[in-house]
Amino acid sequence: QLTRHLINDGSYLMQHLRAIVFTDSSHTIQWLKDYPEVSSFLQSSSSLYVRSANENRDYNWEKRVPGERCETEKDQCWKHRFGDIPTIWAGTKDHSLGNWTAHSYIWEHFDKHLGCHENNKEMTRDQ
Repeated sequence: QLTRHLINDGSYLMQHLRAIVFTDSSHTIQWLKDYPEVSSFLQSSSSLYVRSANENRDYNWEKRVPGERCETEKDQCWKHRFGDIPTIWAGTKDHSLGNWTAHSYIWEHFDKHLGCHENNKEMTRDQ
């Protein structure tokens, strides 16, 4: 839903987004071929995908810990669907627990991209 909104009428929202985290998504980067601003943002360091393990798909899934970088470079299906979005493991195979098991990494991601000036408390983009 979010990616559809961003490509259809989200130009106002795009100028205010500083960071985003996906813990699940039905989007594919293929939808964004004609929308380079959205595509670039969703594959930049401002974006993060927290991936729950799938015991049928992910080798050694039980050894994945929250926040561990997920090697997606060789996964052609993943790259075709999500492009180069930075991806970490949630540390669980239970999708409903992914937000909890990786919550400190999710907040860390937002903290990294949002900063406050001490004088005016104005939000700034961390580039």
